[in-house]
Amino acid sequence: LQETGDADRVIDVHLVPILRSVLREQGKTVKAAQDFFLPETQQKLQQSILADLQRQLEGKGIVVEAVLLRDINLPDSVKAIVERKVQTEQEVFRQRAELERQRVEVQKQVVQAEAERDAAM
Repeated sequence: LQETGDADRVIDVHLVPILRSVLREQGKTVKAAQDFFLPETQQKLQQSILADLQRQLEGKGIVVEAVLLRDINLPDSVKAIVERKVQTEQEVFRQRAELERQRVEVQKQVVQAEAERDAAM
C-alpha cells in the first residue's frame, strides 16, 4: 500500500495487469477453443493461474488463495468456428452412418442374389 496508496489502487496497479497477462499466457496453453469448456481443462487452468498469480504477487503483499473460473466467454468469431467444427463433425458422423447402412444393404442384396442364383441351379 505504501507504493500505490489505497486497496483499490493496489488492485488497479498490481493485480489487474498481472491477471490479464497470466490469463493471456495460460489461455495460449489450451490447444482447441472447445477445450475451454471441459472440466479438466478448467481445473488445470485454475491451478496454473493460481500458481502464477501467487508467484508474481507474493512480493507485493497480495495473497491469492483461490482462482475460480466460471462463465468462460470466447469471442464470437471463435464461437462461430467451434460451432462450424461441431456441425462438420456431426455431418461426417451422419455420412459415415449412412455409408455403413448402405454397405450393409448391399451385402444383404449380394447374399440374396447369390442365394437366388444357387436356388436356380
